[in-house]
Amino acid sequence: MEADKYTPEKKRLKVGYSIMRLLIIGAVILSCEEKAKSVKDDSRPNILWIYLEDTAPLLGGYGTTLISTPNIDKLANEGVLYKNAYMPAPVCSVVRSSIITGTMATTLGAQNHHSSRTKQSAIPLPDNLQTIPEVFKEAGYFTFNNGKDDYNFIYKRSDLYSQEY
Repeated sequence: MEADKYTPEKKRLKVGYSIMRLLIIGAVILSCEEKAKSVKDDSRPNILWIYLEDTAPLLGGYGTTLISTPNIDKLANEGVLYKNAYMPAPVCSVVRSSIITGTMATTLGAQNHHSSRTKQSAIPLPDNLQTIPEVFKEAGYFTFNNGKDDYNFIYKRSDLYSQEY
């Protein structure tokens, strides 16, 4: 029985298993190193832009207890909370168009609600004007908009946002 322990077949199997273990351990180590290399040393801040309409200061970050918004309250406490903000227009799509371009809607000719809904009224942006999402996207940020993107100018969604939703 003791002699069977060291037969050539068993020695080959034992060596084969040892080699396989080393290869697996090596692959795991190499994959961990590769993952560490793929993580960017990025000192840029994370930017979360939440755009809400018609809320007034009815969120907890503004001191109200009417509505429970613990996650938004935490963001307000740890980030930037604007307590004195004004809109550039009285109508939602005009405001969005101004905010996203950093330009007064009247400068673009986009001051009318839904002013770029038809081909006849399509308002192109000037060639030298970039939207805020385009600036962030070019800087390597992931950009998206899960709604509220009916701007008063024509644009290609893929130019502004990283992927479709």
